[in-house]
Amino acid sequence: MTSFFLLYHHVWEHHYVLLLPVYTVLLARRSSPCWWALFVLTALWTPYRLFDPTGLAAADASMRWTPFSPRLLDIAYHASKALPTLLLWGMLLRRVAGRHSTVDSDG
Repeated sequence: MTSFFLLYHHVWEHHYVLLLPVYTVLLARRSSPCWWALFVLTALWTPYRLFDPTGLAAADASMRWTPFSPRLLDIAYHASKALPTLLLWGMLLRRVAGRHSTVDSDG
């Protein structure tokens, strides 16, 4: 499920709420500061006004594809939800890989 959010090119901010049940299950199994931090970053509203005080992207560009200057601001703007999702995906992948290596070494 987390791979979908990294691969599909039309994921909008409101789609990321679908990840919140994933975090709920993870936190119910094992509460961790990392899981909590990613949960909060995913659940919080993206502060668009910090990135785009003029509202240019919302007014003039469908799907907010307007590039901002400097480039680092543009990257932060578009990565505000994708980065926590990428971290979640990586942490889950590491857990799955760790589980398989334990099984392989035991068997």
